[in-house]
Amino acid sequence: MSKRMHSATGVIATAGYALLRVLPVKMASDFMALFAVRFARFLVREKVIRRNLRAAFPDLDEPALDALMKKIVANFGRLLAEVVHIPTYVAGKQGTIVNASGSLEHTFQQSGQAIYVSAHLGNWELVPIVLGRRSRMLVIYSLIGNRVIDNLLLSQRRKTGSIYVEKSKALRASIKAMKRGDSVGLLVDQRVERGIEVTFFGRPTIVTDLPARLALKFNCPIIPAEAVRAGPRRCQVMVHEPIWPGENRGEQAVRDLTQQMASVVEDCIRKRPDEWCCDKRRWKKSDRTQSTAGFSTTPRSARSSTSVAQGINSSRAWVSPMHGNSAQQETCTPDAAYWFGRKRRKSTGRPNL
Repeated sequence: MSKRMHSATGVIATAGYALLRVLPVKMASDFMALFAVRFARFLVREKVIRRNLRAAFPDLDEPALDALMKKIVANFGRLLAEVVHIPTYVAGKQGTIVNASGSLEHTFQQSGQAIYVSAHLGNWELVPIVLGRRSRMLVIYSLIGNRVIDNLLLSQRRKTGSIYVEKSKALRASIKAMKRGDSVGLLVDQRVERGIEVTFFGRPTIVTDLPARLALKFNCPIIPAEAVRAGPRRCQVMVHEPIWPGENRGEQAVRDLTQQMASVVEDCIRKRPDEWCCDKRRWKKSDRTQSTAGFSTTPRSARSSTSVAQGINSSRAWVSPMHGNSAQQETCTPDAAYWFGRKRRKSTGRPNL
């Protein structure tokens, strides 16, 4: 994108933010649903969404796929409007309701931290409002690549009451947060370059291993949660059963936990595919045409666990999927296994995690 287009996008986003802020929540949500469907090519990557849906739901015919695409784009439009009104949802004004249901014992009745994982479902930006009520939570997010839009989004997200950290700083921040007794939240339904290779929608794909490694290191559960649209101005956060680490440790334990997490997330998406914003590459081209019978059981992270780069790509955030150059973002980050292994080394040069 040229510098001029980049600046113009920021100006348009600022004007849209100002307009949506003065509209009531329901009116803003309805307006953006219609706007997004009409101007989808400017808001989402339609070709990528279509490819991901074909890979995940191969039995869909073209009319069904088109109808599903429209619902996904409309949901994303509503999300944009509701992000602007996060303070309204926090305060419970204008008839807005954000509550929790499901397996709430560990989240609200018991003490202890957790790693909360979710997908780009419903209004995922509202999930921290509920999960952060009991204890402080660190939420990992990705930059879009436009400074104006990134600043607008971050200013709204912080109003949920949670702490937000950009993914390039996520690993160290996550470990420090867990040591303080805080919880960590991230989105895990998008493909990363390094992680653990597991089965997702019957196909091999690489999923972040950060939740599993944190759970094993701090002996706490991974808790899947999803944002469910329960009606106009209502968001219900469905909390699923905790996934506890077993007694075993090592790479196989990381793989098992990651597969369990991916399976729960897949089930959530299958129940409500019309609210799954999947406009970022989920599978490589070879993965989209390959069954799980022949994929390698050796995680890519294990084959390159000594590589070092800057940042971390082991995580996604409760964040709008409109990031910048996806190829650049996916290859500039190191393996979580390296840092967790490095923590055990006796070296005066290791970072203070």
